[in-house]
Amino acid sequence: MILVVLFSQLLVHQLRRNQVNEAKHFAELQLQVVQERLRTSLLTQELFLRLFAENVSDHLERYDEISIAQLSDYPAQLTRYLESFSVLALSKEGIVSDVYPKFPNISAIGTSLTGMAWFSHVVDDLNSGDPVFIGPYRSPQGNLTVGSHAQVTQKTDDGDLVWGYASLGCDFRKLLEFTGATTLVDTYTIA
Repeated sequence: MILVVLFSQLLVHQLRRNQVNEAKHFAELQLQVVQERLRTSLLTQELFLRLFAENVSDHLERYDEISIAQLSDYPAQLTRYLESFSVLALSKEGIVSDVYPKFPNISAIGTSLTGMAWFSHVVDDLNSGDPVFIGPYRSPQGNLTVGSHAQVTQKTDDGDLVWGYASLGCDFRKLLEFTGATTLVDTYTIA
């Protein structure tokens, strides 16, 4: 009888130790998942910023003599994931005063970006000169898209600087597939 009680206590102690070890192992796995997601998100931001800097700056410099401060020589094969981009000229109050290309965006002239809930922060961030990331959000075509906005300036004939921003959309799922990153949940955001 004493042997049975001793054996059962030893068995209970071993089971508790196994549970603690399993809990520790599970916690370590969860930590690895979180660290991997963080690494993936930083990688994705980096890739998107490089893609933006390479493709938009080249086009704007070539055709419109607009310079974006950050030029780069990153992989050209990422260009196939680009959607259309546009350049808006903004007043200091955040009202669109001009747009390029005109078609089909001409209706945007006169629009106040400060009144748009998901766009209003862009006007504030433009003066910093830092790129602004928006998304992922669902595009009208149904794609999960990441948006980026960067400040651009252009010298006029009289030497004044006109400021505005360039925006770029990228199909997020295709970019994740290309980079080999795991698909992130819908609540994930890049800011």
